[in-house]
Amino acid sequence: MNEVSDILEEGVTGGQVATDVVTAHLNHEFKGPFAELEFKEWFNRDTWAQDDPEIVEAVKKTFLIPPPKEPYALSLSNAVKQNPSDGQVQAVEKYLRKLTPGFFIESGANDGELNSNTIWLEKELGWEGLLVEADPYVFSKLRKKNRKAWLANVCLSGYTYPKEVTFYRNPVSSEAGGLIYDPYYGAIVPVGAQSIPLYTLLLALNRTTVDFFSLDVEGNELQILKTIPFDKITFKILTIEHLFVEEGKRALWTFMKSKGYILYKTIKTKMTGDSIFVHPSVLKLLPS
Repeated sequence: MNEVSDILEEGVTGGQVATDVVTAHLNHEFKGPFAELEFKEWFNRDTWAQDDPEIVEAVKKTFLIPPPKEPYALSLSNAVKQNPSDGQVQAVEKYLRKLTPGFFIESGANDGELNSNTIWLEKELGWEGLLVEADPYVFSKLRKKNRKAWLANVCLSGYTYPKEVTFYRNPVSSEAGGLIYDPYYGAIVPVGAQSIPLYTLLLALNRTTVDFFSLDVEGNELQILKTIPFDKITFKILTIEHLFVEEGKRALWTFMKSKGYILYKTIKTKMTGDSIFVHPSVLKLLPS
């Protein structure tokens, strides 16, 4: 085990957002001013395999924050019962109820309440899951909600290895940020972000089956999906925003079909445009 692996044994400490955790680990071992830089150079290499045990362990110990024991601190008192999802969860609710308790991933989790596709699953049906949010300001709000899920202040990588990227915040709307600079939608404030492959995150959580995957990252959805080894990971239901996919929604449909998934329904509202895909093994449980 090398020096970096040794310091990762320390584990995530409480009270810190994920972007601070790396520095905390490193400063425990490296006293000089270049501790964080040394870690980033070691971690962000394009030679890593997604399932390399060393990188999986680094992700587990450094970037994943476990569910808190504190009670919920939600802002919207009636949002959970009303289900704030913008139609995606409602479209497959009968199946989700049958699958309960399940495991979800929500990438683009926002503050954990606003238009959340997973808070109803978690609070009303007892699901477990992972919430991924790249915007450090919004993530700080998410963490204060005490959602009973794993948290990660990272981006899902469009590469098969970890990579530092630039995330563009919208200082007015937390829903419009992403990896694409977009003045029209106000995504203009650059901040550094860490991207990690979804497969690596799942291995760090010891998960190979995801019952519900919500992917809403303002344009990089297809690039992220192409990093996933679908022969090793099973998704039961996926809701994927297609509005900003550069190649277009039909390219998304073609790709998902090539992986054996069935386009179940599309959702179009003032706020979103999503494609819902299902695995053939669960189609019989869905309403016709």
